[in-house]
Amino acid sequence: MKFNFNSVKSTALKYAEKYMPTVLIVGGIVGVAYSAYKAAEVTPEAKEVVEEFKEEREAIETKDISEEEKREEVISVYKTTGSELIKLYAKPVVVGAFSVAMIFVSHGMLTKQVATLTTACASLDTMYKNYRKNVIDKYGTEEDFRLRNNIKTVEVEETETTEKGRKKKVKKEIETIESLPEYSPFTRFFDESNPNFTKDASYNKWWLGKQQEYLNQRLRGQGYLLLNDVLDTLGYKTCREGCVYGWIWDPDGVEWQVDLGMRDIHRPNVQNFINGYEPVLLLDFNVQGLIYNDLPKFAAI
Repeated sequence: MKFNFNSVKSTALKYAEKYMPTVLIVGGIVGVAYSAYKAAEVTPEAKEVVEEFKEEREAIETKDISEEEKREEVISVYKTTGSELIKLYAKPVVVGAFSVAMIFVSHGMLTKQVATLTTACASLDTMYKNYRKNVIDKYGTEEDFRLRNNIKTVEVEETETTEKGRKKKVKKEIETIESLPEYSPFTRFFDESNPNFTKDASYNKWWLGKQQEYLNQRLRGQGYLLLNDVLDTLGYKTCREGCVYGWIWDPDGVEWQVDLGMRDIHRPNVQNFINGYEPVLLLDFNVQGLIYNDLPKFAAI
């Protein structure tokens, strides 16, 4: 079997690039720990060196020689002691410095990877927004709603009884809702944990509807709306993501651009809430995505 060096090299470089930050940071942590251990190990010897230095220094002071000769001997003792201390701590210091450098290099590589991923996510978000806009422009907001919620029209055959008591088969078109993926990450339960919740399902429906109306008016008025604005209005704790995710007002879009999830009729929970059977609702905000780059910049007066 012929050994393909280029193939092995390419594979090795690929894995090295992928796992190098992890290898560097783990190696750096281990190196720092080893450096600390070695420094502690040689510390008793270093103390003996320092004690010897003190004894020699005191012995020099007691000698009956000139001040110039004492100064020269003290300098010699300093040099000898310093050299011995450097020899003792050289290995821990070098290993520690190299380990810290590995950690900084790993941090730099991870920062570049995060920046690349952020750029990719922003590009995907822009592509998705453009796709949704094209769908709305071509098919309208209602068809966009049907496609987003996976609502399909199917033909079924039913048996009906005529006025004369005869049975006949009739074909009808009905709308069905097929199962959708899991909820988005922007969800909150509207239940007892929320200070605005009541056990009256009708009141909860009315209150959430009014808040949704207010949020849409606010979006229309200021041109943008952060997720934290919605969370704060509804009585939830704000979050880091809420500072950069939200909505940008589209003057050519639909009237209600902020949706709290009460139109997701494919969810049984929403159906029961709208019909007044239960007061609890899982809110699923239709966040447009990352809007940080679309927010207005600060302008100094």
